[in-house]
Amino acid sequence: MTFLRALWDILHVAWFANPIYCYNRFVVFKILNSTNFSLVYRYIYDERVRKIGTVIYLHNVIRNKIMSKKSTPEYVKEIRRNQYSMDGNIEKIFSECEITSYPINVFQIARKLEFDIIYGKFKQDNVYGVMWDGDEPLNVGGKQMYRAILLNKQDSLERQAFTVAHEIGHFMLHCKDNTNFYERYHGGAEQTDSQKLIEDQADFFAANLLLPKKLMKAYISQHSNLSRSDLISKTCKDFLVEKDTVVRRFEELGYE
Repeated sequence: MTFLRALWDILHVAWFANPIYCYNRFVVFKILNSTNFSLVYRYIYDERVRKIGTVIYLHNVIRNKIMSKKSTPEYVKEIRRNQYSMDGNIEKIFSECEITSYPINVFQIARKLEFDIIYGKFKQDNVYGVMWDGDEPLNVGGKQMYRAILLNKQDSLERQAFTVAHEIGHFMLHCKDNTNFYERYHGGAEQTDSQKLIEDQADFFAANLLLPKKLMKAYISQHSNLSRSDLISKTCKDFLVEKDTVVRRFEELGYE
């Protein structure tokens, strides 16, 4: 049985059911403490559960499990539906998160999206960060977090900012309300073609977020008296972005 069918059965029977409480404490305990939906389905369709009149109670339990992820802002859902161009995505984010000047404060954007940002040291080399968005908490140092970005405290501020922007890219492009998302972001890892595709998409989103097209074109025009190398250095300093990202972004914008 699919979940939608299960939920329909619950609602259909609940319409006619009167009992509000459950006296089979064992069944309720198993459901409340289960993170395995197949186990929940099994109890829903167990005839013993049907007979003890727990339909309304079970409906509330399932609803809470489905809705335990942090809410997603409507504008993020619009971005996920490809409602805007990339430039439109960035403008929408800036408007919603009150970003009005550079350097782009991606930490502010992440916190507006209800991300907890934690700094730590990773055992594995070349790990830039970890991102989690799920219906179960990620436990870090005793802190329970449903939406979190973990950053390598040994990285530079510029590297940390790109990591946050990269994870925001995943959140905007690849996360879904009905599934959990986990990523360990690091350099030099082997990737399948599909993994490389979504990582490249998140990198491209991060570059657009940190160095938005409209702002960059105005900035380059304003400093047209500088040589390319001097302009790259100034951009790194003014926007708090690593040199490799600036060089790649200049190439994307056609500034050779």
